[in-house]
Amino acid sequence: MYAIIMAPEFDKYQIFGAENDSTVELYKIQMYDKRVVLMERVGGGHVRTTTTARSVPATKRKKPTPDTDRPATAPRPIRPDGDVKLPDIEYAKGMRHPKELTCPDGSRVELKSWVDMLSGVANWLVSKDYLNESHCPVPIGPNNAVLSTRPIHQNGRVFITKREAGKLFLNTDLGSTKARIQKSISLINRAGLNPYDFVLFFGDSARPVIPHMSPAHVTITEGSSVPGCEEAKGCYVPHTITVDVGVEVVWTNDDVAAHTVISGVLTEGGPNGMFDSGLFAPGAKFSHIFEKAGEYPYFDLVHPWMSGMVKVKDV
Repeated sequence: MYAIIMAPEFDKYQIFGAENDSTVELYKIQMYDKRVVLMERVGGGHVRTTTTARSVPATKRKKPTPDTDRPATAPRPIRPDGDVKLPDIEYAKGMRHPKELTCPDGSRVELKSWVDMLSGVANWLVSKDYLNESHCPVPIGPNNAVLSTRPIHQNGRVFITKREAGKLFLNTDLGSTKARIQKSISLINRAGLNPYDFVLFFGDSARPVIPHMSPAHVTITEGSSVPGCEEAKGCYVPHTITVDVGVEVVWTNDDVAAHTVISGVLTEGGPNGMFDSGLFAPGAKFSHIFEKAGEYPYFDLVHPWMSGMVKVKDV
């Protein structure tokens, strides 16, 4: 076997008559361990300059792919801007996490990761007793759980990574951000609430709080636990209150009985999940920050004759 080594100063060469061709050098070659080794020069008209015999791979090198044939590198997905309802998140790999979660009662949770989002949803649901021991385990398939009374799956494996949600344990080892979004929605559905009432805020920093706006106050009047106050719209006073977007409304219970403040209209489907005080005792307070303009009717689930209205206008 012979190798034809081209002189670098020539663009073309001839095979026939190579022993007299001034453009080539001929070398005797031999195979060693799947490699071709140039043994000695045996001919060719070109006088070797600095070329030396060397070992080269016997396999043919793959021709480089031209730049024009290479797939374009996808740019890193950017974060949406502003408020996005939880089920409307279209996650793409590498997308940056939201900065804040707003729950149905207006409370906000600062987020530093997608895991914080899952944890924020779970903690709010547990703190409001929408999820408790009776709902557990909340499953992921037949053998695993996302929420349980103990940090253990149904098959006996312990949670690899976990967070506490009240007295319950949240499994955060879900493998992907997309799964964390889906399981956040699953928790909300398990609680019987609407996932669209959970809003994620995307921005460079947490949503600014408007500091100059003082809270607005509503009083639950003494004796309102007895029918009759509704005739003069005197159960919640004022019955209708108008505030700007971003203002906190505080309800104070001045009655001797416990009451509730629940968004919705009792005769039109009842609670709508926007805010819910739960049962709060005499002398206690409940508050909610209104983030969007609109009209928000509410009522007392324990004393159904009681109703009120909050009107929110843009600043």
